[in-house]
Amino acid sequence: MVKMSGFQVMLNETQTKELQRYIFELTNEAVQQAIHNAGTDKEFLNQKEMASWVGVSSTTLRSYVNEGMPMIVIGGRNLYSKKEVSKFLLSKQK
Repeated sequence: MVKMSGFQVMLNETQTKELQRYIFELTNEAVQQAIHNAGTDKEFLNQKEMASWVGVSSTTLRSYVNEGMPMIVIGGRNLYSKKEVSKFLLSKQK
């Protein structure tokens, strides 16, 4: 039995399992989409994505590049490797 906003739905065991599986699949799809949208499934990020990933402004990110943080320029686009940026940031650790 499922109670929702004042009404109930009676489900047998098979229906309950099917509903649980359906909800799990919907949730899993939503999580995968959120991961994709957040860029966490990509190895390389553009400037805006990398600034967000690191938690700094684009201006601060550019100053890190001036300090030696690796950046790749392809077709006029600045790309950043999450692995290399992490190494750079950790090298600044005190």
